[in-house]
Amino acid sequence: MNAFSTTLAGNASVDYFLDLLRCKSPEYHQAPAFICATLSSAVVQVFTADRNSIWNKRCCGVACLVKDNPQRSYFIRVFDLRDGKITFEQELYSNFNIYLPKSYFMTFAGDTCQVGLNFASEEETKRFRSQVGELIGRRQRKTGTSLLPPLPTYLQTDLT
Repeated sequence: MNAFSTTLAGNASVDYFLDLLRCKSPEYHQAPAFICATLSSAVVQVFTADRNSIWNKRCCGVACLVKDNPQRSYFIRVFDLRDGKITFEQELYSNFNIYLPKSYFMTFAGDTCQVGLNFASEEETKRFRSQVGELIGRRQRKTGTSLLPPLPTYLQTDLT
C-alpha cells in the first residue's frame, strides 16, 4: 500500500463509474449493444512529466482500459470521481509500451509527455498491467515484434 491508497480508501465506488465508462459517445445510450467495453479499472492518480522530468499531479479518478468499437481502438481513460467526466485519455498506439518503476506506479510515453499512473493498490496495478499486457501481446503476435518488457519477478503472481 502507498500513501495514495489511504487517501482514496472508501471514497471511490468503481462499480458506480463503470456504467459511466462504457463510452463517452452520446450515441451510447441509443445503441442496442455496448459501443465500448471496460476491460479493467482501478483507482489512480495521474502524473505527467515534460522534459524537465518533474512529475506533476494532473488528476485523480478511475482509470479504465476501454475497447472503443466506433474508433476501433483501445484507450486508457480516467474518469473524475467528483464530476463524472473524462479527465485523461490515452490511445494505445501501435508501439505502446509500459514500465513499472514501482509495484504501484506504471509509466508510458503519452502523446505530449511522459505519463505516470499511481495506483491505489498493488493488486489493482497487477490486474491493470496484465490486461494492457494482453492487448500489447495480441498486437505483438500480429506484427511479430516484442513491445512489452517482461513482468518483474516480484509482480509475477497468479491473478486468478
